[in-house]
Amino acid sequence: EIGKMADVSKKADAMRLKTDEARRGCNLPDTESVIQDYFCGIGAGTGRLYITQNYVCFLPVGLGNIMTLPFRRITNIKKERHALLFDNSISITMDDNQIHYFTSFVHRDETFNLLEHLNKHPPSYEDLEDEEPLPVSRTQRGSNNMDDPKRASSEDGGQMQVQAQFKPDTSASKRALQIAAQTREIGVNALGELKTQGEQLDRIDANLDSIHNNLDTSNRLLRGIESLPGAFANSLTKDKSASRSTPNLKDRNLDWKREIPPVDYPVLEKIKEGLNNDHLEPAILRFIEDKFLIAKPNLKPKNGMIWAYDKIQALVIRARHQHLDIKLSDNKTRIRICTSFIQQIVNEFSLRTKTGQINILFEPGTRKFSYGHRAASPPSSQATSQSARDLMGEGGFRRSTPKARDPLKTTFKDADQETRNGGSF
Repeated sequence: EIGKMADVSKKADAMRLKTDEARRGCNLPDTESVIQDYFCGIGAGTGRLYITQNYVCFLPVGLGNIMTLPFRRITNIKKERHALLFDNSISITMDDNQIHYFTSFVHRDETFNLLEHLNKHPPSYEDLEDEEPLPVSRTQRGSNNMDDPKRASSEDGGQMQVQAQFKPDTSASKRALQIAAQTREIGVNALGELKTQGEQLDRIDANLDSIHNNLDTSNRLLRGIESLPGAFANSLTKDKSASRSTPNLKDRNLDWKREIPPVDYPVLEKIKEGLNNDHLEPAILRFIEDKFLIAKPNLKPKNGMIWAYDKIQALVIRARHQHLDIKLSDNKTRIRICTSFIQQIVNEFSLRTKTGQINILFEPGTRKFSYGHRAASPPSSQATSQSARDLMGEGGFRRSTPKARDPLKTTFKDADQETRNGGSF
């Protein structure tokens, strides 16, 4: 445990140093954190490309131009060939049609995947304690503040991201929900009463059949007693009462099951390549009623990448920002993802698992957020194909439909204490 704590602290310190370097070198606000950084070249120079929640920054080694590109101004990201020979470059097109070429990537495809993910899906967080979503979005195109990160930060009250400034009146919606709940209960009670009355009618019908059988038997006996011809007729005719079938009671139970639609989140799955290399691949984290799975971007499930919720042991929000580890109870399987929807995913897991089943751990230096509440909003069905900057702040999230559960009010422990409880896997 001590070794794990030291390793976690070391990684957290390394991420803090990278973030400080990017903030100082690219004049970024304090709200920006480095998610990944990569060695690359631009023109005749080389340096490091730092990717944060809202910026792509290039810091040269030695002399060279520092470059800061806001995601909100990026219109296209494309894989390129350098000098028509080396398949290791990326071009980024801005809204003024200026194109920046970055070359000599060692991990070109991973860099491209991360840039594409962040460009389409800006990281967002919500205030679940007040049950009012406060999506964090990028300033809309047309504002010049974003070209000067520090100016944007100061004018936005120290926040790079722009939060929703309105608080809608939810009293009418709450009344409507109460009426809907009352109507549902009335309907359930009515169905129960109809079932009881139907069973009573079935019993009456069965009693009538029994009475008819008794009358037929009585008439036959009387006819045989009254005269010899009647007895002779009984011997030649069939007893009608014996031919009557025993009435079957109808099954009046309603076979109704509500289908809960799946909830999908775009993620980057961290895949092991070789002994020391990891690679980020686009994927979909899909939540279904009793399981969750990792699927390809076309929603085709990956072989063996489906698990029941009761197999989850812990969720670890890593010191490397926007990274999440899902540890299973076999102590062997660890699902590693990078995503803009880290809060929403943690919230889904906390709602779909038993209370107290999983440990949710924040490594040092990570952003704290609330979870365990049905107020969280999954991405819309368009999120995988339409730029999220067009959706954020415009109601572009659809509501989750997890299993019914009382909302959980979650409090946070000290990050260091959580790390001592097993914050590294």
